[in-house]
Amino acid sequence: MGITALFLQIITGIWLAYLHLPEVSGWFSLESTFSRAVWLKFILLAATLVLAGHARLRIHPRLGPDNLSLLAVHIVTITLLSILFLIAGVAIRTGGWL
Repeated sequence: MGITALFLQIITGIWLAYLHLPEVSGWFSLESTFSRAVWLKFILLAATLVLAGHARLRIHPRLGPDNLSLLAVHIVTITLLSILFLIAGVAIRTGGWL
């Protein structure tokens, strides 16, 4: 269910970016607050996907008492990335901070 939610967020995020700035090359120009927020969100998405892949392929198959702390680090990191996603989304809406 989590992967489905992430996929839907990616699709709707791209759709909203396209509504705000139809020129896709403008998303990566870093000239406006919007393009910087989109750029930041793509970086955060990549980091989230790397952490999710690592957890799925390396941690979950060998989950035990000795590597629970590594799983906890992943959970905290994903939570921090989510908060940064929120800040970037607010920056898109308000035009500030980036």
